[in-house]
Amino acid sequence: VYRQVLDVAQETNRLAANAQYRLGQCLLKQQKKKEALAAFRAVVEKYPDQKELVAKAKQHLPAEQEASAIALSDPPWKDGERLTMTMKLPGGQPIGIIGLGVDSTNVDGKDVWKMLIRRFVSGAQNEGVSVVDVDKATNRPVQTSFDHVVLGSSDAVWHDHNLVITKRNKQDEAEKKTVEFQGAAYSNDQWFFGFRQLPLKVGYKVTIPIRVAFTGGSPIDLEIEVPKKETISTPVGEFDCFRLETNIAQTFWIADVPERSPVRFVAGGVDAKLTEIFARDRPTEIEDEKLGLAMQAPDGWFYQHVAPGNNDAAVAYRLVAPTMASVAVSVKDESLLSDDDRGSIDTWAESKIKRGKRSLKKYDVRPDSRQDVQLAGQQGKTYVADEDVQGSDFTTRVTLAIVDKKAIAIADLAKTSDHEKYREQLAAIRNSISVR
Repeated sequence: VYRQVLDVAQETNRLAANAQYRLGQCLLKQQKKKEALAAFRAVVEKYPDQKELVAKAKQHLPAEQEASAIALSDPPWKDGERLTMTMKLPGGQPIGIIGLGVDSTNVDGKDVWKMLIRRFVSGAQNEGVSVVDVDKATNRPVQTSFDHVVLGSSDAVWHDHNLVITKRNKQDEAEKKTVEFQGAAYSNDQWFFGFRQLPLKVGYKVTIPIRVAFTGGSPIDLEIEVPKKETISTPVGEFDCFRLETNIAQTFWIADVPERSPVRFVAGGVDAKLTEIFARDRPTEIEDEKLGLAMQAPDGWFYQHVAPGNNDAAVAYRLVAPTMASVAVSVKDESLLSDDDRGSIDTWAESKIKRGKRSLKKYDVRPDSRQDVQLAGQQGKTYVADEDVQGSDFTTRVTLAIVDKKAIAIADLAKTSDHEKYREQLAAIRNSISVR
């Protein structure tokens, strides 16, 4: 159709230029990239007086795309890097973690950095996972995924001029959408890592063209400014940092060291600081001398020490998988058990089941799942229950035991569809626990 318009409308530059531009768009949709580039180049060369269309056509040409891209340095991280940032409220109460990981891999023949952001808020039924595969050659996203217990899930495949988004609701019903764009576009979630590649210095400013796939590909011009440097103290050391202020009410502190580690992040009343640096391929040994607790988190898992108040006779930890699974471990003196929990392991288990049924929308114990088990060398009790977490189906396995007058409670939690997949890792955590 547009070729016919070109034949009859050469006398009218505006109509001809518009038809030439639309021809380029059609060829792009047909995956005929070479022909599309020729069509857009023709708009620029044949109709220079049609300034608006020329500007649009230039956005599709490689040189113009590179002009809108952000200059980034070589990655300062190592393959397999893992970082944990602990989130706290203004009063200092820890509420969860942000786990960051980056791995070198290959997707569809492209060498990519697989960037992971794991968000977990304890006790709030609020957790999510973002994964961004970024082309090492261009620093552009190749594919992204997002999964959140409240916001749902989405996947996106990124191309030079569009991204194809598949959103799923909690009933796993899919909706597909294609979003067109011009010039460079980046994923919002890659910038926990991408900030580390910017040429940071005091006075530096940049605007980054962002697309947020999980909100339907909505565009954001992310404005970054470095007004000053500040010294930030964390559990892993003190860092001289660049302070990055944004136009979306989020502030980041990036260490002025070769690794350019993210040291602090503040947004929405939550303050997150770097609390651990480790490698993907090693298990994390966790020890608490106060109660003689020792256990091991699987390779690549994150963990948080959950303060149970000021009681020296109790301790709690949350082990968080890179995907939607976690394990809560608590140890306390047997004397601290409530009256409803005392008497025997069976009494304690029944009491926990009753509390689960009272406090949760759904807490269905699976028939025949109650069994005797060994935990830290002592006989304990375990059961499996299916829960409703913000409208999504999750499964938990609860294990209880009394060891040397210490009450141990372990509760793993994963999406019901994935719970069986984690059986070996969850069992390994339970088997690694000792109390002396």
